[in-house]
Amino acid sequence: MSVSYVSKVEQGLTSPTAIALFKMSYILKTPMEEFFKGIDYEKLSS
Repeated sequence: MSVSYVSKVEQGLTSPTAIALFKMSYILKTPMEEFFKGIDYEKLSS
């Protein structure tokens, strides 16, 4: 996983794949659920 890819994800220029999220979770030693905290799912569906 390249630094430029992670940068694009952070800036919202690209969406990470499920595999990329898994790799980030593993590298950061953080549960994947942490990536989804604070998301308002109702706003996403409208």
